Amino acid sequence: MDNQIQTKRQVLEEFIEDINSVFIKVENNTASPQDYQKLEEYFRIGGVPENIINEVKSNFPSWTIFHTTRLLPFKDQDVMAVKETLGALRGVRNGLVELLKVEMDKP
Repeated sequence: MDNQIQTKRQVLEEFIEDINSVFIKVENNTASPQDYQKLEEYFRIGGVPENIINEVKSNFPSWTIFHTTRLLPFKDQDVMAVKETLGALRGVRNGLVELLKVEMDKP
């Protein structure tokens, strides 16, 4: 988009696209620790309160440990902690995307 001013709608559409592209990696278990960090940063940019972000990450001391745990054989994973964290990531992502879509439709 050289020399072109983006509209609010275009910026929000690209942001939603970026969020969703990272989240697809999360759901497919192909995300790197940096992808989880990027998703966390997107949550911050989108205005998700810090206490909610901290709650999403509360089962693991770092995204690297969460990533490593997800790569373990299923029997060796802390299955409930992984499921809770994935569910929380999904919920926050869904809420943020819906909020951005509402914002996109405002004049």
